[in-house]
Amino acid sequence: MNTQIALDCINKVKLCGAIVHKHRAEGWLIITLAVSVTSGTRDHPKIFWFGDELDQIDTEFKVGDRVEITGKLRTSKAHPATSIAGETISPTAGWFDAKFDPSIEFKPDHNEVLLKGSFVRAYLPSDGLAVITLKVIINGYTYFPQISCFGRHAAMAAQIKEEEPVSLVARIQTKKRDTDKGSQYYQSVVCRNMKVA
Repeated sequence: MNTQIALDCINKVKLCGAIVHKHRAEGWLIITLAVSVTSGTRDHPKIFWFGDELDQIDTEFKVGDRVEITGKLRTSKAHPATSIAGETISPTAGWFDAKFDPSIEFKPDHNEVLLKGSFVRAYLPSDGLAVITLKVIINGYTYFPQISCFGRHAAMAAQIKEEEPVSLVARIQTKKRDTDKGSQYYQSVVCRNMKVA
């Protein structure tokens, strides 16, 4: 049974925050944002840019600028690590500027991932944690995002059957771990809400 034909898949990332780092290499650019989350901590998602807009984005946006970015998750079975491919970037005002100029609209920090696809599998490493893989096909490209689910969502994930349609709202979470080789940074997708079928 191939549910992907009838399933309208979704793969959208929407972020709003301040640029804290840029790295340019031949043929690509990484922009790292600082995005506040409700717990008072910040996540630092990395967005990859490819293509013809690299020079314009690199010139137009600097560290410290507030921006709104849309993109999609890029994954494959061979490379399951989550990366974000940027699609649009636009400047946005900070709260301080908006306080003194009523014509400026302030957009608060935002960190949201919308996914809809067919269920592939669940990995249950511990009680209360499930890492699920979805198959998302958009414009002929197949993505396999992995989403960490906790608590009731982990229990729900353990019951999902292969190829069932799953919709979820998530966020990008980043963590730093100190190892013998120095600091290592990890980026993952964490479920906030999920619906099956």
